[in-house]
Amino acid sequence: MKPHLSARVFYGVIIGGVFVGIAVCAVAGWVYLEYDDRKPTGRRIWDTTASDFLIPVCVMVGATFGGMMGVAAAVLWERRRLKTKR
Repeated sequence: MKPHLSARVFYGVIIGGVFVGIAVCAVAGWVYLEYDDRKPTGRRIWDTTASDFLIPVCVMVGATFGGMMGVAAAVLWERRRLKTKR
């Protein structure tokens, strides 16, 4: 039995983190727009279109931080697995 995680599992955890981050942030952005009559603010010409950019920005932020959390989870899982196999 190899002590290392396979590449599929390692990168699968990272991709899973990306998708979870996208889902969580997109839903949070949607809830922000739908409830309590909130309106995102912008400056000058962006004030009228700020709500149009909210969901895409949420998706980008969610993918970024979800990917970083996926990398952290994959590395911790790999280290824990290596520590228990020695």
